Amino acid sequence: MTDSILESVKATIGDMFADSDDAFDTELITHINAVFVILRRMGVGPDKTFSITGATETWDDFSTEDYIGAVKSYVPLKVKQSFFDPATSSVVKEATEASIAELEWTLNFEADCCREEVTNAD
Repeated sequence: MTDSILESVKATIGDMFADSDDAFDTELITHINAVFVILRRMGVGPDKTFSITGATETWDDFSTEDYIGAVKSYVPLKVKQSFFDPATSSVVKEATEASIAELEWTLNFEADCCREEVTNAD
């Protein structure tokens, strides 16, 4: 799996994007960047809102925090659920929403812990 944010999101959200050329990249980048705004609002990631412009930005460019694995799960789920493929099955929709909610809780918790550690270090 690539460390490129764009390429890993494409691979995770489905066959439609995994092996495609760059036809959907602009739309995907827009939606990925919208999720980064949501993460910033949650206090996750860099102090300044992060965004990508193509396949060159990596997950390490976003953050090296221990919770990056949760971010790697959250971004494609949120992109797929919110912008591309709303589930038609109520079971799938509820499972996706539950996964997103759990990841949001976890990321909020981790971000709070990191802020607390920085505050206590001062």
